[in-house]
Amino acid sequence: MHAVFHHLLLVASTKKQGSSLAPLIMIALFGVVWYFFIRPRRKAMRDQQLQAKTFSVGDEIMTIGGVIGVVVDVQSDRFTIRTGGAEHGTELVFTKAAFKSMAPAIPEATVASDAPEGDAAAGDVEGGQ
Repeated sequence: MHAVFHHLLLVASTKKQGSSLAPLIMIALFGVVWYFFIRPRRKAMRDQQLQAKTFSVGDEIMTIGGVIGVVVDVQSDRFTIRTGGAEHGTELVFTKAAFKSMAPAIPEATVASDAPEGDAAAGDVEGGQ
């Protein structure tokens, strides 16, 4: 009888150890999720908010809609950008919430290679046959 009681006591203590690991596993899982998902997103949001407060006239920016332009005016709650060139560009007004990031730089080699080469290239596009 003593052996049976000892066995039951051993089984009961084993179950308690298994159940005490569950909270530790949950805490560890939360830590991993926070470190790999929540923390980087918060950092990116913080950086974006800082950029939104610090851009000024002359900066090239991108809006959340993908519009890229040069800032020509900044007010307390909105900003104006010019797209399509300095002389004949279109000016668009956005709220500051529409700011996404500073516009990505385009390397000079890419800009030069994208330029059309003479009338032959234009004829190929128009003719297409």
